[in-house]
Amino acid sequence: MFILFNLIAYAILGGLSIAIDNFYLIGAYALATLLPMLGVLVRRLHDCGKSGWFILVRFIPIIGTIWLFIILVSEGVHGINEYGPDPKGSPYDELDQIGQADDY
Repeated sequence: MFILFNLIAYAILGGLSIAIDNFYLIGAYALATLLPMLGVLVRRLHDCGKSGWFILVRFIPIIGTIWLFIILVSEGVHGINEYGPDPKGSPYDELDQIGQADDY
């Protein structure tokens, strides 16, 4: 969902940038969304049982992008892994656990 929103935002900002002949809008948006986008990507990799450094696979020409895409769309690890509990199969409500110690 986040990626779809980003694509729509880039299309709108790209059109505005061309219309007003100012490409700083799209550059500012790209910088503002870089860290949240990396955070979402690392969290998804953790759900799949991979390290956040696995993002660097993307830099392998052609194969890396396809490999990373397949990992991101595949189902995550069931149960607890080294990065924490399964967010889909979690027996507790995350909002009730704010401020309490983790016991995984």
